[in-house]
Amino acid sequence: MMSGLLGGAIAGAMFKHIDYGALINAIVGVVGGAAGYQALKQNTPTEAPVNNLPTPSLGLDAFIDLLMAGGVGGAVLLVVYGALRNLASR
Repeated sequence: MMSGLLGGAIAGAMFKHIDYGALINAIVGVVGGAAGYQALKQNTPTEAPVNNLPTPSLGLDAFIDLLMAGGVGGAVLLVVYGALRNLASR
């Protein structure tokens, strides 16, 4: 979720017309980051436990992928929120 917060903050800083302040950018970024994380996590294959042994943890590459998905999800949701808000104000 922290990567979504950063994604929302970076998107708000990059695109001034959709910058709604730190709080709104953070909230939208966290929601988008959680959605991006969950979408990628559901599509990441995991091995089923064998003989009731614990499932191995995610590798570093999968962890980085999930962090990136959170950041991109936060940025994308902020851009979509900004576009919808701009359309509604017209």
